[in-house]
Amino acid sequence: MEDSGTKKWCSQCKAIRVVEAVQPKSIGQLSDQHCFMTEPEGIYFYRRGQRCQTCNHSWLSAEVPEGIIDEFVKLRVLLRADMKRVEEYSKESEESLARLNKSLSDLRAFSIAMHKLETRTTS
Repeated sequence: MEDSGTKKWCSQCKAIRVVEAVQPKSIGQLSDQHCFMTEPEGIYFYRRGQRCQTCNHSWLSAEVPEGIIDEFVKLRVLLRADMKRVEEYSKESEESLARLNKSLSDLRAFSIAMHKLETRTTS
């Protein structure tokens, strides 16, 4: 393996390795390299196939304007905070539901007891 060349993180090796840029088609992907996403809004990016020179693991990478990465990180942070709140609300809801079920059970027991009492007094 050569030590010179482009170095990137290889998820297979779990280390920074020398990689070779390859055509996406050569690793079983669509050959398009210049891409544009229309939803949610226009995002241009450049796809590039990568192959680790140590283990031959192949993957696609995408070059995007750095502002998109910043936006992605901010959105991920917000999403995690929202997920935490939803989990808290869910736990609170489960606890409230348990209390409501207990109250309903108590009311049913009370209703049954009242019905029995009424039946005894009218007999």
